[in-house]
Formats: sequence, structure tokens, C-alpha cells
Amino acid sequence: MEKIDEKISQSGRVRAVRRETVEQRIAEGQSAADAEAEFLTDDHFEAWYQDICSQLKQYEG
Repeated sequence: MEKIDEKISQSGRVRAVRRETVEQRIAEGQSAADAEAEFLTDDHFEAWYQDICSQLKQYEG
């Protein structure tokens, strides 16, 4: 259970950093669409998806 809690905590930190990055870019004058674009790519989604899959595999029967 500790490992799951660690991953959840790590994931939360990553999301917080991404949010801060987007908010900073918007504060610097970028549009929301441009500020978020880096995090909305197929490659970014695929990396996230593969990470989730690898985390779940450790709990397979």
C-alpha cells in the first residue's frame, strides 16, 4: 500500500508542477491554448498511459 501512496503523491506533484507551468505561461501573456499545448499532445498522453499501464501490471494476479 505504501508504494501506491507514493505513486499517488508523486502523480499529484507532477500535476501541480504542470498546472503551475501553465498558470505561469498565462501570466506571462500566452493564451491558455498555447500554455496547455505541451501537455495535450498524443505523445504526452501515450507516455502517461504507458506509465499507468506499467504501474497496474505489478498488481496482476
